Amino acid sequence: MEMSRELEIRNKRMIEIVSEKIRRSCPGSVDLFGVGGSFCSGDYYAKSDLDLVLISKDNSAGRLDMCFILNDVGFDIDEKSF
Repeated sequence: MEMSRELEIRNKRMIEIVSEKIRRSCPGSVDLFGVGGSFCSGDYYAKSDLDLVLISKDNSAGRLDMCFILNDVGFDIDEKSF
């Protein structure tokens, strides 16, 4: 399988994991989360992490794990409250 397709599948899985964690841990508190970093710029490689930014209404999103590891790659979440 082509590297970009594998990364797309991996990133989709990570986004699903984070979405489910949001639904369970802090329902209604996250307005938006987006992808940033190398996947937006197109400058990624096989071990690139997935940079996610959360926009939350309150501090309850702090209950989320701020780092996930999937297939030996770390994924960090930058949570911003407004």
